[in-house]
Amino acid sequence: MRKLLFVFAVLFYNAVFAQNVKVEVNGLYVGVKYSKEQIFQAFGAQPTKIRDPQPMDEEPNTYIFYFGEDVVEWVDGFIDRFVLTTSKYSFNDIIQVGDSISKIAELGGIATYDNENEVYWKPTTDPKLNEFWDIWIVHKNGIITKMFIGAITL
Repeated sequence: MRKLLFVFAVLFYNAVFAQNVKVEVNGLYVGVKYSKEQIFQAFGAQPTKIRDPQPMDEEPNTYIFYFGEDVVEWVDGFIDRFVLTTSKYSFNDIIQVGDSISKIAELGGIATYDNENEVYWKPTTDPKLNEFWDIWIVHKNGIITKMFIGAITL
């Protein structure tokens, strides 16, 4: 139920106040409802592995789709998180694993360089919207090695 309330809050805020905010991978938006088939089509393949809901999951009905090393977390039909570790998919049609961290500037928003190898990114300068996002990018020697793109559970 908390996840559903979160999704509605993000969608409402995005529709009313932040229409230009984009958090997507391969045409799939975080916080939007999709069928399994739509996810598989956007990723261009059937998953190599599917993890069904587990009793210890924080949210019931959490599926994890593995596309090789890349992951989509799907909760109650909504995209909750992407974890990208290969250059096969892009974030916001701008950056991919293997790109220089300097490309983060092309995303706009706010980038916070937390330590030697992590960058936290928020899609807008509006703090009311930014509290919903959990997006961090890991790099080694300035090259992106992993991206965690998701939403914060309320």
